[in-house]
Order: sequence, then C-alpha cells, then structure tokens
Amino acid sequence: EARRVGRPGGVIALITYAPTEVDAAVDPVVARFQYETLGPHWPPERRHVWAGYSTLPLPFARIPAPDLAIEAQWPGRDFLGYVSSWSGVQALQASGGDAAWSAFAEELEAVWPLDEVRTIRWPLTLLMGRLGE
Repeated sequence: EARRVGRPGGVIALITYAPTEVDAAVDPVVARFQYETLGPHWPPERRHVWAGYSTLPLPFARIPAPDLAIEAQWPGRDFLGYVSSWSGVQALQASGGDAAWSAFAEELEAVWPLDEVRTIRWPLTLLMGRLGE
C-alpha cells in the first residue's frame, strides 16, 4: 500500500510508544500488572508494540530513527484513568477481573498518591524506511 500511494523517495514511518516510565517505585507495579495480570487479556498483536516493532518486516531501505519520547506531568489519578483505558484492562474487566483491577489500583495508590503529580515518559519507537525510486 505504501508503494501504491507513496512517491519514490518518500518515507514511511511506523510509530509506537513503549511502556510508560515513571520512577523506581511505580514502574515495577505497572509492569507486573501490564505483563502478568493483563498478559492473557491483550490482543495478540500487542507483541509487536512490546517488541518496538522489531518483529515487523520493512521492505524498504531503513532510516535510522532519533531517540524521542513523550512526557507529561500527571497526578496519580490521571495515570490510573489512563491505565483503565488500555484494551487489556477492558478485556480483564469483561472477563470478571474487577478484583484484579481493584488490587492494582490499591497497589499503585500505595506508591503514587492520587493527587501527587509525577512525570510520565513514553519512549517512542520509530520504524522508518525510504520508498524506492
């Protein structure tokens, strides 16, 4: 499709973000929940995101990507709201996993009070290539 709609010499870029980074207290709590609790509830395609798109073939000359990240300042309450929007959480809750969600929310609040603002960082992964001439 990129060849069909792109121009010779054009660039295709696939962009995703890695799991969030907050700090040494929060990151292990989120990682356990994200990978262990939610593991079976993620769609299979999620593996490509976790692999930073390294598992996807790119039939174009690769272009090196810069190191980029998104950063935000959020209170714990907003971060918890963000996590609740994940498709894995939605699938967990649809399967009756409300207790697991509540346990995570309590564990997170123990290390990140709801009103405390912290910096969240989402490292970006770019898979880029140049369309042939």
